[in-house]
Amino acid sequence: MRLLMLHRGRLATRHAAVASLVFLAAVSCAEDGPAGPSHPRRMVASVAVSPATATLSLPGDTVRLTAEARDGQGNAVAGATFSWASSDGSVVTVDAGGLVTAVSGGTAAVTVREGSSGLNATALLVVADEPRDALFQLYDAMRGHAWVNSENWRTDAPLDTWYGVTTDEQGRVIELDLSDNGLAGSIPPAIARLATLVVLDLSVSDDSIAGQLERGAGRSPRPHPGLSLDAGLDGSLDPGRDGDPDMPGGTRLAETDLAETDARPLARQGLTGPLPRTLGALSHLGTLNLSGNSLTGPIPPELGRLAALDTLDLGLNALTGPIPPELGDLSHLKVLRLPENGLTGPIPRELGRLAQLEELQLRENSLAGAIPPELGNLPNLRELYLTRNELTGSIPPELGNLANLENLWIGRNDLTGTIPVALGDLQNLEELYLWSNDLTGPIPTGLASLPNLRELWLSYNDLAGPIPRELGNVSSLEALVLLGNELTGGIPPELGNLSNLWGLSVSDNDLAGPIPPELGNLANLTQLSVSRNRLTGPIPLELTGLTKFEKLWLYLNNLTGPVPPELGGLANLDWLSLAHNELSGPIPPSFGGLTRLEYLNLTANAELSGALPTELAGLELLETLLARGTALCAPEEADFLEWLRSLEDWQGAACRRVEGSRVYLTQAVQSLEYPVPLLAGEPALLRVFVTAERATDTGIPPVRAFFYLDGIERHRADIPAQSARIPTAIDEGAFDQSANVMIPGDIIQPGLEMSVYIDPDATLDPELGVTRRIPEAGWTVPDIREMPVLDLTVIPYLLQGSQDRSILNITDGLTADHDLLWEARTLLPVAGVDLTVHEPVFTSSHDSFVLLRETALIRTMEGGSGYYLGTIPGPFADAVGGRAQIGGWASVAQPAAEIIAHELGHNMSLRHAPCGRPRSVDSAFPNTGGSIGAWGYDFRAEALKPPGTPDLMSYCRPRWVSDYSFAKALRHRLEDEAGADAARRTARAAAPTPSLVLWGGVDEHGVLFLEPAFVAEAPPPGPGLPAPPARYRIRGTASDGEALFAIDVDMRPIADGNGGSGFAVALPVESAWSGRLAEIRLTGPEGEAVLDGDSDRPMAILRDPENGRVRGILRGLPPSAPARQDLASTVSEPGLQILFSRGLPEPRPPR
Repeated sequence: MRLLMLHRGRLATRHAAVASLVFLAAVSCAEDGPAGPSHPRRMVASVAVSPATATLSLPGDTVRLTAEARDGQGNAVAGATFSWASSDGSVVTVDAGGLVTAVSGGTAAVTVREGSSGLNATALLVVADEPRDALFQLYDAMRGHAWVNSENWRTDAPLDTWYGVTTDEQGRVIELDLSDNGLAGSIPPAIARLATLVVLDLSVSDDSIAGQLERGAGRSPRPHPGLSLDAGLDGSLDPGRDGDPDMPGGTRLAETDLAETDARPLARQGLTGPLPRTLGALSHLGTLNLSGNSLTGPIPPELGRLAALDTLDLGLNALTGPIPPELGDLSHLKVLRLPENGLTGPIPRELGRLAQLEELQLRENSLAGAIPPELGNLPNLRELYLTRNELTGSIPPELGNLANLENLWIGRNDLTGTIPVALGDLQNLEELYLWSNDLTGPIPTGLASLPNLRELWLSYNDLAGPIPRELGNVSSLEALVLLGNELTGGIPPELGNLSNLWGLSVSDNDLAGPIPPELGNLANLTQLSVSRNRLTGPIPLELTGLTKFEKLWLYLNNLTGPVPPELGGLANLDWLSLAHNELSGPIPPSFGGLTRLEYLNLTANAELSGALPTELAGLELLETLLARGTALCAPEEADFLEWLRSLEDWQGAACRRVEGSRVYLTQAVQSLEYPVPLLAGEPALLRVFVTAERATDTGIPPVRAFFYLDGIERHRADIPAQSARIPTAIDEGAFDQSANVMIPGDIIQPGLEMSVYIDPDATLDPELGVTRRIPEAGWTVPDIREMPVLDLTVIPYLLQGSQDRSILNITDGLTADHDLLWEARTLLPVAGVDLTVHEPVFTSSHDSFVLLRETALIRTMEGGSGYYLGTIPGPFADAVGGRAQIGGWASVAQPAAEIIAHELGHNMSLRHAPCGRPRSVDSAFPNTGGSIGAWGYDFRAEALKPPGTPDLMSYCRPRWVSDYSFAKALRHRLEDEAGADAARRTARAAAPTPSLVLWGGVDEHGVLFLEPAFVAEAPPPGPGLPAPPARYRIRGTASDGEALFAIDVDMRPIADGNGGSGFAVALPVESAWSGRLAEIRLTGPEGEAVLDGDSDRPMAILRDPENGRVRGILRGLPPSAPARQDLASTVSEPGLQILFSRGLPEPRPPR
């Protein structure tokens, strides 16, 4: 059966639905009649009509039917005459020529009769009523052919048999539920013709969205998804201001290395385009759910006319603009959900008129201004979510009037002032999330009077004073998170009364005193973090009875005493950090029972001693074992040593101690206990520590050292005798207590073998017990590594409009051996520098975070290899020292040697050493106070650097490099950098290709953003540095919703300042994208960012057309900006190629 759709004529208004049935055309045949005239004439045997069925959309539409008569042989009979008739003139009329005109909705038969034979044929005509026509239009606009289920759509079956359509007894459409049905395209304005709709649900709520739509109804012993990602990467409660790479919750998300979690990129696309204003005409609508799509544009104020509406859900779209105050007219509204859009402006005070409102979801937008006190006028409100906006001012005490409130989430804003005492009046409150604001003052004791409170998150504020003991009376409490404040006093023992508690974190405060043994009563506790305080005393044995423990953080306190053997009974424990305390004694063999343990940090407990128990080798899940800064050691058992080598990260010493005289080669730093690899081709200082078994007045004898390569003696060094007495113990800090000589760099090569003879002429008294040869037999083989050349590009930034060009006085004469790079060459594992000084780049910004992003962009667009270092423009250079990607390729710095070395250290994976209160501290750093912990040597000054010298990666001065930092950076360069950069160099050799350049990140406030995208010629990307599984995805879609591309991206965290992270990628353009890219969407745990046709952030990139070098990045161009051909002249650089974007890129780079 074939349905004929006609073009619509005039538009009529109609509300009643008339059921229509479509029948097959019927052909009637009469018996043979009497004989005709005697002259020859063919007899009519059959009559047919065409088309046999037809559907007209609107009254007034027409279709012409044609009839044909045939004889018994099937041949057309000429001269046949026909008459036409309609079975129902109220539906269709037909004239003598077969022209059918629609009158009203319904069905009718049009019969054609042949005059001579009396034979007839019938055609079925369907006149669609308006609901059906509107549904047809919706089907077409929302790509019904690709829906998951489109049963009976676009047929003439009864409407209540169409998938997702519900009608009332009169056949009127009252519900349209196409949720999770693979919708695409846009919502047509004709939706308003479904005037009797009560429910309209076009939402997308797949699993990835559902996780983001958690509304606090669960009772699982885990934080809610959005919040746990901020407090810790796996729902953990450990502090995040220090950005520990080795702690599962060791950072705010914006500062993290993005360790593996179960989070997945959001997979939503769905409907696109704006919300039709005609939605406001659906006067009967009670539920409007369009969540989880990709709708754009503003929220129409006309929605405020939907007087019957009780649920409005527009969440998880890309809507922009303000919240219309007209929504305050929805007097029956119970649920208003607008989360995870791009809404701006204030929260309308008019929402305080919604007296029936039970749920208000405005989280994860860009709303600003104060929280309206009028929200306190909502007597039925149960859930209020304002998290992750830009709200300022104080928390209105009027919120204490919300007697039915159960969930109050206003974290991650910029709220100030104290926590209102009135919040203690919210007797039905279950969840109170005020984290990550700037709240001050004490924790109100009135919060302890909330009988139903389950979760209290006050982390990352500036709260002061003691933890109220009264909180121990809130028996319903399941999570208490107070980390990252300025709380003082002790941990109240009364917290041990909270029998339902699963998570307790008081980390990163100024708490003192012991860990209360009463915490051992918390039988349901799975996570406890008390790190980064001033706690003293032993680890309470009572904690060892908490069998549900999964994570225990006690690091960075002043805890004393032994490690309780009973901790080995915590079979569910997967994370244990005891680092940076004053614990003593051995590690109990019972730790072999921690079968789920993945991470064990014992660092910097000087009194921990003895051999590590061999039972640890049975911990099959253990990946990290850190024991530096202790007297612990690895036993000399082959199986145990093999197990240690299998760990991802083992840091500790061997139990085998060499007695007597010792020897080492040192460059920047060296340690007898934790040997530091040497750099091939660089000179090294040979230090021979001669010791005697008893005191003597005899001077240090001569020393002779032999150096062999490939079995051939390549160098011999003779060190004359010294007058200083032979010591009885090694003193690395006394230069005259060792025999010292410089060894040339051409001797320091991999495979070097060395033997040292003390007193080669045998003049010493044998009774002194001086070692004669090191080693006693064979050869010492130093660990010498061949390092890749440091590929460094320096970009001098010039501020647009500024006359300051002073940076060029430095960079124009910059060479690889310049003093500006001395600390980088000396304190980092650098054996050679391949320096490129980039042409000056003009910038509109003096913000160091912006400059860092621009530096990464330049490297990507130019297909650069190695590290790119941008200089901070002169007029603003005093405002900040530098910024760098941790483990990435980009950094910016003042033109100061120590700052450049520090930022390049971040690029080589180093986080901060704990001195000077930096953020992003490395919790595995082994030395107290961020010191280098070993003896360094300054070749230029010919001076030793004592172990107490602050590390290069600290904020203290004067600085040197620790054995730990040097070795860690060396591993990064050899294991991560070398392969990735070699592959990039290979890719760079390929011809540049038109590429879509995408860049953005997470800002210091934890908000995702995309910079304007560009199409530019760029070399194809090579592989990047090894990275954890990506948790960010970029999708490009066409205006019809078709996915053009989808890529996962890795974001490198920023070490300094308030954190953040970023990326820059170049994606080769495909021909199928030409002119079709309508939206670029970045999604991740923080939410999403969108570029589309409404994006208006004009930016220009200036490039040298000859070599493709970027010469300028100009932002914030005003509407009156000069024509593009004049842009280059604004930076006094004519002839440059101009790339321009307001958000979405131009199809082709201009020439």
